[in-house]
Amino acid sequence: MMNKRGFIWAGFLLTTLFAGLLELLRYLYFEEAMPAAVTHGISGGSVGAILVFTLGTLGRTKPQSLQQTQELIDLHAGTERRNTQFTALSNAAFAMTSELSSEAVFQQVIDLAREVASARYSALAVLDENGQVEAFLTSGITTEERARLGQPPTMKQGLLAVPLQTGHLLRVPSIGEHPRSVGFPEGHPPMERFLGVPVVSKGKTVGQLYLTNEASEPEFSSEDEEIMTLFARQAAVAIENARLYRQVQTLAILEERERIARDLHDSVIQSLYALGLRLENVVQTTHDIPKQVADQLSYSVDKLDEVIRDLRNNILGLNPQVYYGKRLNQGLEDLLTELQLNAFVNVNLSLPEDLDEPLSSSHRLELLQVMREAMTNILKHAQARKVTVKGTRDDGLIKLTVTDDGKGFDPQQERSLERQGLRNMDIRVQRVGGWLEVDSALGTGTTISVNIPITEADAKG
Repeated sequence: MMNKRGFIWAGFLLTTLFAGLLELLRYLYFEEAMPAAVTHGISGGSVGAILVFTLGTLGRTKPQSLQQTQELIDLHAGTERRNTQFTALSNAAFAMTSELSSEAVFQQVIDLAREVASARYSALAVLDENGQVEAFLTSGITTEERARLGQPPTMKQGLLAVPLQTGHLLRVPSIGEHPRSVGFPEGHPPMERFLGVPVVSKGKTVGQLYLTNEASEPEFSSEDEEIMTLFARQAAVAIENARLYRQVQTLAILEERERIARDLHDSVIQSLYALGLRLENVVQTTHDIPKQVADQLSYSVDKLDEVIRDLRNNILGLNPQVYYGKRLNQGLEDLLTELQLNAFVNVNLSLPEDLDEPLSSSHRLELLQVMREAMTNILKHAQARKVTVKGTRDDGLIKLTVTDDGKGFDPQQERSLERQGLRNMDIRVQRVGGWLEVDSALGTGTTISVNIPITEADAKG
């Protein structure tokens, strides 16, 4: 298509050529018959007509030409943006799959998502196997802004819940006008545009990625939807890779702990036990040994017994394979058997067969960790002769109770840094949405109760 400058030059050349042709004809054939004034008039009129035609044509084609030019500019800009997005997507794929640390992977996801979509803010909610928020990370807001917001959203209400509940992405030009919008907490930065994309792996939602812009910034487009859908697929792979890496690390640690526990039991404890028997035999069979020496030997035997007991306690902690991956009933039976062998106490276990049926494997593991801590405390401090573990499930509540007849303690007394067992138990119980109750006094034994509400999410998990 000829541009404006081309039309002008074409008009100029045509008029020049036409005028020259008239002059040549007049000179060769009509010099006497046609006076110069006549040929000059014809030439001028023709030139004028050609110029008028040229300018008229130019005037008619100008809007169309400008429109086509603008379309080409827009097409070029769109192509450049897509190229930039696909380059960022490629970089994202490399960055996310080359990083194995869970926290680092999740932060890579939201940082690169914000870059790909040219968004002001982005966030990622990572879900555990029960659909609960395992991690929530943000990009684009400052540390101070994040601190003012307090607890992260549960992703169970408001606009954020829609993509998770429907399994489809959601693009909203105005957050406040959407019927599911519930507003923002105090201190939240202003946000108007929204694009939420579920992160799905093997047919299961493992997270949600969402982007936001302020009102002064452009809405998200269908192209943003396409590119973020591709990005969410890569993010799902990255999240699963990070989880597999974490599981491999955990398995390696468990195997190393089991090896150490086995070595301690097979070599160190047996050697110490043999040494204690030998010293005790010396005291019993040697009649002329001085009393002071005999007392020292007896004291050494007692200290060896303490060392053996402490080592057995540590082995119980080092050997989580006793309960790892097992049902609650089986894990508790193994723990009590270990307690009975190490502390020579009578144990009693009363549990319904389906006690842990509503619980996920992660909740069972946390409960067994709590029970292991309780057994360790009994071994180290209680000096008990009898231990009873009872479990019940009534009115949406699972309750585990551990009772011993040991020396007891004052629960209100401040604990030393070395004695943080109760605090650790309380943290673990809260992690699965429950609470811990402790009833004890000096000389009366101890009762510890673990209470776990059964939620709908737990039942599905």
